Amino acid sequence: MKQIGLRESQLLQLDILLELADHCQTHGLTYYIAYGTLLGAVRHQGFIPWDDDIDVWIPREDYNRLIQGFNAATKVPYYRLIAPMNVTSRHSFVKIIDTRTVKIETNFDYTPGTLGVDIDVFPLDGQPEDADTYRKWFAKLEKCYQKADFPMRLSHECRRKRYLLAVINLLGGKRHRLGTWIKQHYLKKTQRLHAKYPFHGSQYIGVAEHCFSCENERYEARCFEKRVQLPFEGHLFHAPAAFDAVLRQTYGDYWALPPETQRFGHFVDQVFWK
Repeated sequence: MKQIGLRESQLLQLDILLELADHCQTHGLTYYIAYGTLLGAVRHQGFIPWDDDIDVWIPREDYNRLIQGFNAATKVPYYRLIAPMNVTSRHSFVKIIDTRTVKIETNFDYTPGTLGVDIDVFPLDGQPEDADTYRKWFAKLEKCYQKADFPMRLSHECRRKRYLLAVINLLGGKRHRLGTWIKQHYLKKTQRLHAKYPFHGSQYIGVAEHCFSCENERYEARCFEKRVQLPFEGHLFHAPAAFDAVLRQTYGDYWALPPETQRFGHFVDQVFWK
């Protein structure tokens, strides 16, 4: 297999983003570029030069519609949406992948089905208004997502988890079925917790969808009431109109470049053409 370099991977991801944006436009779904992609659009009008992924936010209702309809509607036969409940999924959020490629992501077990170059799609949910209620709600979600995420990972620092993983490994071929059941069981619990606070009508919204979420992903809903288009790699994509407030809350002084020693991507991935 031929390895794919950073820039080639970025351009493949850009093509996926263009297809997602077209799908959202055609089917009336709301999306926003997010995290480093949003920062890159504002600061660089494209990828942060050392960034290795694309992130998108979609309100929960439209996120569910995307899951239901993307694979049947996409015009590109080698794009595939991997939903969290899918048996091959190794994440609690949506990935849209280029099936012509293979990705090996550190600490994740892809034995049942490999993934490839992809973009990440996260659901935006409402959150409790009261700060104390929010902290308790977030803590419950965090525990559920950590338990859902555990069977999908290869390395664990907790002794108890290592013992449990050893037991699961003894099951041989049943390991992945058990892991999938554990993941789906806890994801259903998170769905009930999210349903208490819908995107529309909540004063605060954000992402609390996976084990990497943190408590500062809590934005005033007004930040997402309107959208603007921002340039990214020669194309225009939707972003929160209050992108400055969103970026400052997420990154602080986002105009300041990090030291050169910190200019690297999120993961140590290897991606290849099949």
